Amino acid sequence: MRWGAMFWAIILIVIGSLLFLNNLGVISVNVWAFVPAVMLIVLGVWFLLGGVLRRELASEAASIPLGGSSRAALRLRHGAGRLTLGSGAASGELVRGTFVGGLAHRETRQGDVLEAELSVPADVFGHSPWMWGPGRSLDWTVELTREVPLTLDLEMGANEARLNLNDLRVTDLRVKSGASNTTISLPAAAGLVRGKVEAGAASLALRVPPGVAGRFRVTGLTGTTVDSARFARSGDEYRSADFDSAANKVDFEITMGAG
Repeated sequence: MRWGAMFWAIILIVIGSLLFLNNLGVISVNVWAFVPAVMLIVLGVWFLLGGVLRRELASEAASIPLGGSSRAALRLRHGAGRLTLGSGAASGELVRGTFVGGLAHRETRQGDVLEAELSVPADVFGHSPWMWGPGRSLDWTVELTREVPLTLDLEMGANEARLNLNDLRVTDLRVKSGASNTTISLPAAAGLVRGKVEAGAASLALRVPPGVAGRFRVTGLTGTTVDSARFARSGDEYRSADFDSAANKVDFEITMGAG
């Protein structure tokens, strides 16, 4: 039986027992008035048991082959924990890495494009209330290929993310994060890189390699620090003087919430 099912079974048994005793006249109380208190007591005991009985999340090593594809699109969904992403996949691999909590993945092919999706298994946290506590960190280390152009779509929750794209051939980047601390080192020699970043209550740092031009259109960005010698401001846009002529450049839209 799943831990979540056991939790609700205990709640129902306790409430049912109280109703039964009340009907027998053993006790004389308004059982339904005690339901919230019963739920809180059982939940508290559940958390205490969880601190003693819960197992550490296992770490899974996994890899996905390129299979001869000339391009790849990777969609990654990560939750609470640390995400470290960079290059390092072996020849012929799209991705390899270690995934605390396990990995759910699927791959499809559209012509010569390999499309892959990586996510946290659905049952890692969802069925066990004591798994909500501290110390349940989904720490992922993800290494990507440098052999083919990449499109990346990353969605992150309350996490810490270090995305080192410096020597990757990323041509399109989408990042959506919640309450996170995110650092993105952008590609150094990928031609034109288009990107969109949406961040909620987050700390965001974008690092642009030397020799790479940039244009950044920003919304809701407060307390920002920009290298004005490289990126001159005009309204909500920061732009390199040589953006139009540069061989390697990044063109980003950035939307920030409270950060």
